[in-house]
Amino acid sequence: MASTVYSFAISGIDGYVVEVETETLIGLPSVSIVGLGDKAVKEAKERLEVAIRHANYLFPPQKVVFNLAPSDMKKAGTHFDLAMAIGLLIRTNQIQVPSLQKVGFIGELSLNSTIRPV
Repeated sequence: MASTVYSFAISGIDGYVVEVETETLIGLPSVSIVGLGDKAVKEAKERLEVAIRHANYLFPPQKVVFNLAPSDMKKAGTHFDLAMAIGLLIRTNQIQVPSLQKVGFIGELSLNSTIRPV
């Protein structure tokens, strides 16, 4: 079952919640990010893999799919990196989190696994 964590995006002057769903599948190692993300969102796959490895976690050697919902609204920026990383670590049972219903994650990951402000 996919893990779901929350982040945020802006549409005009209004903010809205983005559900970051993460699933791992049997198959050749790859990363897909779906949900109308711009180029910066798509480039997260490289930042995620390097940052997760430098933080001494395992990046899974299988197919990883991230869905940024709602999928009908455009998403821009690098601030979804942290939510995707947390979702992947939860999905692969590398971290245990009791409840994330009222928590949202915003942050860009550097290649050395530090979190940059956005």
